[in-house]
Amino acid sequence: MERFHEPEQPVICGGHISTGLMNNLSRDYDLDISIYSTDDDSAIRVAEMGLVDILTLDDPVHAFMRDLNFLPLAYDHLVLVSSSGLLPETIEELEGSNFVEVPHSA
Repeated sequence: MERFHEPEQPVICGGHISTGLMNNLSRDYDLDISIYSTDDDSAIRVAEMGLVDILTLDDPVHAFMRDLNFLPLAYDHLVLVSSSGLLPETIEELEGSNFVEVPHSA
């Protein structure tokens, strides 16, 4: 899919919580951006079509499940349940692992 035209301001799309944060930051810092708020799965599909400049996610498990290189903007708690007893000390130690989402838990 192709954009009709390149927007003059960055386009941000993501989950309701993370785009709410982006909206507050844009107002506080007087930034000219377009923000589209939806669920994480829909935001990812829109990003895969190349229609957004910045993808924000409410639930970090979506980034892990898709092996996305991401930058945390705010912190939440990720509960790790592992039958192997894995106790990682850094995010990098989770690379290549398999993740299961708990829907609507963000």
